[in-house]
Amino acid sequence: MDLLITISVFTLFIGFCITMMLSCRKSERKSWNNGICPKCGENLTHFDTDSQGGEGWGCDKCNYITWVSYKKYVYKKNNNERI
Repeated sequence: MDLLITISVFTLFIGFCITMMLSCRKSERKSWNNGICPKCGENLTHFDTDSQGGEGWGCDKCNYITWVSYKKYVYKKNNNERI
């Protein structure tokens, strides 16, 4: 019985982790918006890379900023910007 409870808790924990990962990926995809500022419609420009590889993108017109770490899922070529 204890083994069944342990397996159930472990399965729920793994399911929770996967759900959170997918939720974060979706949130970053939405804030990235294919390299277009969701506030004003201008192209986002790359301004920094953090120590874990996440990249900072911002809009020069309205000062919108987003950080993207799921590159392979959310990046789309943004004119000639570095990807």
